[in-house]
Amino acid sequence: MTSSIARADRKVTALCVTVLAASSVLSLGGCGVPEHQLEGYPDQVSQAAEAIARTYERLEAMDEFVYSHNPTFGDGEWNVVGSYYTLIQVDNEPARSNLGTIAMMGNPATVAFQQAGKYTRSDIFHPAGSDWDYSLLGPEYRELAPTPWVGQATALGKPRDPAGERRAPYDLAFCWGSSLALLCGVRVSIFNALIDPKVAPSAHARVVDMGDGVTELRMLIPFTSLGNVDDFPNFPALFPSETVEELMEGDLGDLPFLVRLWQNEDGEPIKAEVNGEVTDGESTVTLQAGWEKTGESTAADFPRAPSALDITYLTQEQGDELLKGMDRIGQRLREERE
Repeated sequence: MTSSIARADRKVTALCVTVLAASSVLSLGGCGVPEHQLEGYPDQVSQAAEAIARTYERLEAMDEFVYSHNPTFGDGEWNVVGSYYTLIQVDNEPARSNLGTIAMMGNPATVAFQQAGKYTRSDIFHPAGSDWDYSLLGPEYRELAPTPWVGQATALGKPRDPAGERRAPYDLAFCWGSSLALLCGVRVSIFNALIDPKVAPSAHARVVDMGDGVTELRMLIPFTSLGNVDDFPNFPALFPSETVEELMEGDLGDLPFLVRLWQNEDGEPIKAEVNGEVTDGESTVTLQAGWEKTGESTAADFPRAPSALDITYLTQEQGDELLKGMDRIGQRLREERE
């Protein structure tokens, strides 16, 4: 099996990296650079190569864990309970934030997550093997449907790919359908930065052994890499916001945020964070986001399936209109209360 990391490794090898050492930019031998440029810098060169190699190794371990435990296209299962949060603030505007909890168990997977913004809340429940996802609308959204629950065609996917092929481990079915979008976003952002020729990841990437088999991958990643998901078209942007997208296109786009990913010895992701504040003198953006495994899931982590009398089933078009209505209500509440 050739993973995305292995394919990328052919493009960006551990021996052909750019190193920022002192104020000079050096390139390793074998990349078309005279060898005399390497003299006097053996430690920086070897450390940079080791940092890149370990970064790829840890991402490869995470990919293997997801491939073997992802219930959307295999026999594996990931019984996990976790929590997540995101916060974004632009200049002095009120911060936008949301937080939630997730639980996933079995194969086919049962998934439940609760999400709450500053003024809104909604819960989603996917029973094992169902073709439907059920959303419990918070009190702010009750005007949008005649029943407390709405049903929509599942985003989680099926246990196996009908073509018998492995899909990318960070596709829509797994990341968005299981509410693990932020965790997947951290992984994808690191990958994007590693293959970006404008970035010198070897100067920033570092893997730290934390003990008991746990490692922490630290990397400074440009703002643009957090939203650059062209190679993963089914993956939603980590921080979807028109304002943020506009800022990414300016001078702020090249400024870095600290991204951290913790894994156990099996490659299982146990925590991920994005933190930082960047400014170009005119605009300032603050980002804080995280996901953390809090335990192993049990039946007690999932609600009872709603009664058919409490569900309004929606078509794709009706589901799109529901989301637009939720956005409108959220915007109205922010305008009224901020």
